[in-house]
Amino acid sequence: GIEHAADLGGGAAALGKLRAEGLRPGVPDLILPVHRIAIEMKRRNASPSDTSPEQHAWHERLKMAGWEVRVCKGADDAIAWLRQLGMERRRAVGV
Repeated sequence: GIEHAADLGGGAAALGKLRAEGLRPGVPDLILPVHRIAIEMKRRNASPSDTSPEQHAWHERLKMAGWEVRVCKGADDAIAWLRQLGMERRRAVGV
C-alpha cells in the first residue's frame, strides 16, 4: 500500500492535533513500505532549498536503512522515477 502524510489544511489547530497523534516533521509525503520507497513531493517549480532540514534528515535516515528516497517535482516526475525503479502501473481487479 501507499501511505500519505497528512494534509495540514486545517491550520495551526490541525497541526497541533496531528503532532499530538505522533506526526513527525520531515517525514516524506509518500511512503511505499513494502517496496522501501519514500517520495517527497514538491511543486514543479520548487527550488532545492524548499526541502527543509528535517526532510533532509529523514531522507538520510531512510537511505541509511536501505530505502530508495527521492524529492520529485510533480506527479509526472514521481511516476517516471517509480517506473525507473521497475514499478509499473497495475489495473485494480475488476476495473
